[in-house]
Amino acid sequence: MSPGYLLSVDLGTSHTVAVIQWPDGRTRPLLFDGSPIMPSSIFLDQAGTLHTGRDAEAMAAAEPERYEPNPKQRINDGFILLGERDISVAQAFAGILRRVASAAVESVGSLPATVLTCPAEWGERRRAVLQDAAAAAGYPPVQIVPEPVGAAYYYADRLDHPVEAGQALAVFDFGGGTLDIAVVAPDGAGGFRVVSEGGLADLGGLDVDAALVEHLGATVADSHPEAWKTLQHPSSPVELRDRRTLWKDVRGAKEMLSRSSVAPITIPGVDQAFHLTRAELDQLARPLLARGAGELKRVLTASGYGPHQIAGVFLVGGSSRLPLVAQVLHEQVAIAPTVLEQPELPVSEGAIRAVQTRQRVQSPPQSPPAPTPQPQPSPGQGPATPEAGLSPQQSLPPQTPPPPAGDQTYPIPAAAPRKKGRKWLYAAIAVVAVAAIATPLAFFLLREQYVQRPFVSLETVGDTIAYKSDDVDANDVDVRGDTAYVSYVEDEGGPNDRDVLYLQAIDVTTGKVLWETDDNLEACNWYNITAGDDMILSRRTVPESDDCSDTDYEWRFVDASTGDLRTAVTTDRYGKRLNDNILSIREGKLSFSIYDESGKEFYAFQASPGAKSLNDYGYALDDGYVEGQPYTDQNNGRVWWTTVQDDGSETFHLYDVEERTMVTEGKIGKPYDYYLVFNDKVFVGSNDNGYTLDVYESDDLSSVDTAQIDDPGVQGMLGLVVCGKTRVCVLESRNDDSSVGESFRVYDFEAEEWVYSSDDEFQMIFQITAVGNRVLLSQDMNSDGYTVVLDEQFEQIGRSDGTPYRPIDNASAIKYPYRSNADDSDNAGSIIGLGVQDGSSTVIAEDFTHWGCDVSDVNLVCLHEEGIQVYRFRDGPSRY
Repeated sequence: MSPGYLLSVDLGTSHTVAVIQWPDGRTRPLLFDGSPIMPSSIFLDQAGTLHTGRDAEAMAAAEPERYEPNPKQRINDGFILLGERDISVAQAFAGILRRVASAAVESVGSLPATVLTCPAEWGERRRAVLQDAAAAAGYPPVQIVPEPVGAAYYYADRLDHPVEAGQALAVFDFGGGTLDIAVVAPDGAGGFRVVSEGGLADLGGLDVDAALVEHLGATVADSHPEAWKTLQHPSSPVELRDRRTLWKDVRGAKEMLSRSSVAPITIPGVDQAFHLTRAELDQLARPLLARGAGELKRVLTASGYGPHQIAGVFLVGGSSRLPLVAQVLHEQVAIAPTVLEQPELPVSEGAIRAVQTRQRVQSPPQSPPAPTPQPQPSPGQGPATPEAGLSPQQSLPPQTPPPPAGDQTYPIPAAAPRKKGRKWLYAAIAVVAVAAIATPLAFFLLREQYVQRPFVSLETVGDTIAYKSDDVDANDVDVRGDTAYVSYVEDEGGPNDRDVLYLQAIDVTTGKVLWETDDNLEACNWYNITAGDDMILSRRTVPESDDCSDTDYEWRFVDASTGDLRTAVTTDRYGKRLNDNILSIREGKLSFSIYDESGKEFYAFQASPGAKSLNDYGYALDDGYVEGQPYTDQNNGRVWWTTVQDDGSETFHLYDVEERTMVTEGKIGKPYDYYLVFNDKVFVGSNDNGYTLDVYESDDLSSVDTAQIDDPGVQGMLGLVVCGKTRVCVLESRNDDSSVGESFRVYDFEAEEWVYSSDDEFQMIFQITAVGNRVLLSQDMNSDGYTVVLDEQFEQIGRSDGTPYRPIDNASAIKYPYRSNADDSDNAGSIIGLGVQDGSSTVIAEDFTHWGCDVSDVNLVCLHEEGIQVYRFRDGPSRY
């Protein structure tokens, strides 16, 4: 990492820009092929190499089906089809970020500390995709700043337009794919906060392009109907290339019309010359921009700030270059907008200032006037985002540094989704809380709980189990006791791009197949399996069209003992298992459902009319402490969530899934606080002049204690995690000038006091994990990352290379390499067992690669290129 440097990356729908700040405070944009603006385009060639930027655009001319010009628009899809292969959106983002990293290394010698920007309405799941992409691209732990906050810092600091206390700034981010609008106000502590936000997902520069193409079609179709029909509905790579050429030329003509009154344009397959005029552009764009102006007025009204309190309207995003944008907004809101010559850059440069120069806001801290009640925002609108969503990455193991070149390779088959999908409910916090149900008996068996069992060298169990197809994509593994449930898909290819799922149950004591499905069920995509005591869940996209362009999502409930299908439920895409129940979330909406193991819905939540969004979700830890049971990622019997009200307050809800009753509901906390429910207590962490930890009783939300931290060396809270029978750990961000560092502090809720602070003893912590009566600190996300073992007094008793370690019982943990690419050669590494009682580590295997694994306390089950293999790394039977 380059000390003193800071890199900021704004990955946009159509273009990506990056700015580096030098140690002396100078900033300059990185150049890509001589330009500060790099197309956010990707192209996957036949060898599996991912090309980006202008290289991708150039290669798309030959094979347009392998090209995606706007991967950010695919954030909700999960995967992008490029030719005959799918890659995840995170992989697409990683390719772009790797190209940026290469340019940064060429510029300053190494990859600096990095801040990424994202739309204000992006919630935990979509931010997590961005975080995973940065980790996969080799970045150190990144910080995330909402785009309008970055724009506000640029407006106030770089443009020297202060936003006084009691005022607010409207940021109108008109990009290639979407329009994002936010009202940002001083937060009283030298920074900015998002007061209200909105936008139009179906309005961007691409929609202006579409209007121009349709306008041209009205003329061309009369004189050349066959040529225009081919351009509208291409059926071959050549025709698809012509269509992309048309759209590229239209976009170029639109940009030219920002500078001149006429722009020529060529129609592929038509000899006749055509042109577009500024008057035609204005006529077509005005109705679209009027929608944008109407949405701006709605967001301004929702903010509660009157017209005289709006300090300005700041236009950012490449599409705001259109002269008509500023003209229409001025007409509609009676405020002359501020627009720059390069409107793509302010968000990225301002994000640097959001991280490093918050103290430069000139006005003294004051509270803005209380907003007046406003109508409920339109459905799907996300909640407001805090000033700088600063959170380290914690989802992927260390990655290799970015290579000198900007390309990234994904050999056949493309990497499948991560094990059990993204733990999206916890992506907003930078720690993983390890918890399980503890029975009363466990507390009488403390001595037995902490028996540290030895590891042995990795040995195979049974023969390798061959796949049922020669063309296989790795999918998922889930080990439950002595049974492993394994899924993989056969890519049928062709224009419909369907996958066939194979599901097998394997006895890990013998390595023999217990049962397997043979129904050859097709889907456009399969996503993960997860096993309960009595059932298996798998999720697929169900085609509603022949080409898989329109899909629905289906959860399939399978009998764990036989493999027979119990039922299939068409429901929402995002879900999480609660023991043998499934929680199905309609992201961005105000409702969700819970289904039992048979697929029957038994609870449906619908937010009250006074709520505008579901904001956060989590799982309560049952009474007792994790020391009584082994590590498990199975969820407990209670779930909590919060809803944001129109008045800006937040309502907390706690529901008992096993009893099927609402435990409690009430207004505690505020949007983007940190929540933890443990041992009949609700912990709420708030960032404000340091941070505050509030403790409530879970049954009635009565206040128990309030603990304040105003240490000048602490910037704020990054997350909450259980770390003792009566203790919770707070991960802190620090105000160190030399580096981006994290420390942690321990609160004992029985003693109602802080009992430990790591201060400067431990830095760069990105994950805290409780294992029995010990705590693991994972430090650094780079290849030289390591894990520290702490005892009950938080004294270091051991250290082991690598991160992160996964607990497998109450006295040990294991680390194995991240899944490899399909050629079984990338990401080779060691399997290491960690004894957390004495801090010792054992190398179980070296140079190990896999397509996907899962582990119990005794066995490891992995997908490899040649088939499925069961391994053993301990003597004796599994205890769990």
